[in-house]
Amino acid sequence: PELARHPPRDHHAEPDRQRRDDALAGTDAEELAAERDRLSTQIEELAEAVDTAFATPVFVAEDPQTLLSDIVTALVTRTEPTADTPEPFLILLRSVSNPRATEIVRDAIGRYVGTRLTRQLPGPAAGLRAEVALSVIAGVLLMRRVLATPSLRAADTDELRTILQATLGPALADPAAEPPGL
Repeated sequence: PELARHPPRDHHAEPDRQRRDDALAGTDAEELAAERDRLSTQIEELAEAVDTAFATPVFVAEDPQTLLSDIVTALVTRTEPTADTPEPFLILLRSVSNPRATEIVRDAIGRYVGTRLTRQLPGPAAGLRAEVALSVIAGVLLMRRVLATPSLRAADTDELRTILQATLGPALADPAAEPPGL
């Protein structure tokens, strides 16, 4: 009765089964190697694109005297509904789901935008203040340009400039300096 439940094994088929399993395993290994090579190439291409995109100043110019007004003007202008979304920001958005891509973008932000902004900020904690300012820039880009939230999308340009200057001003100013008017 026990033998009836389990059909006899065909020992002649064993070599065929083994060849099939070996062939599938080889295919899987080849496919994995091809996928690894493809991803490696994509990461290299991303690194090149990131270097190209982030090296060119978009929001942070090189003039510390007009830094705040330049950032605010660029941010308002580049987030208008008819404006193209800046390529570095699109790369940033696309990279967040891949840890290696995120690392590449984080490095580029630090090497290009963060360094460019930090060296223009007087006083202590310049790196931290630069990253706070960059966070505001990224947030406005996301909310106004990509998500097109109602209030930011419909904002009066002058009112938006005033709010952005009041928001970014403290991060960009020397915290050790006396506030104007005192």
